Amino acid sequence: MALEQMKQKQAGPQEQKPDPEMMKMQAQQQSDQMRVQADTQAAQAKMQSDIQMTQAKTQAEMQIEQMKMQYAGQLEQQKLQFEGQLKNMEMQAAKERTELEAATKIMVARIGANPGLDIPMIEAQQAASEKVSAELGENVKMAIDHMAQMHENMANMHGETMNRIGGVMQTLAAPKRIVRGPDGKAVGVEVAA
Repeated sequence: MALEQMKQKQAGPQEQKPDPEMMKMQAQQQSDQMRVQADTQAAQAKMQSDIQMTQAKTQAEMQIEQMKMQYAGQLEQQKLQFEGQLKNMEMQAAKERTELEAATKIMVARIGANPGLDIPMIEAQQAASEKVSAELGENVKMAIDHMAQMHENMANMHGETMNRIGGVMQTLAAPKRIVRGPDGKAVGVEVAA
């Protein structure tokens, strides 16, 4: 008996056949592990995508606000310039009106002092009066033309700003896709073509 036991020890342990149940459990564990890993990577990619989308949206909103503020500043600056020019023109018109009234008073006084009427002087004063009226009319016309040009410039700026805002909103609303690196992990988000 001792001899048989020694022979069995020397012969070595017998190979055991793998247990099919054990192999099935191991395969199931590996499958579960891979699924958990894939789910984790997908969740990380989604979270990263959400963060990037939020950042892009915040940046776009900041750009829109900045453009609105810039447009409002330009609009205010043009308004102030226009008001200054209008005040200058009103002052010039008032000055010319005062000069015209003074010239008229002088002419009336001379006519009153000289009942014989100084026709050449009256004609010269009338020509001067017409010239002043024409210049006043020209100044008003120039002011209106300038106002129209400024209004057109403001409308163009507004249209340009709205086009830019529209482009930003289209980019935000466009379908996106996740960009993956060589290792398969999400590295960014891009607009789907």
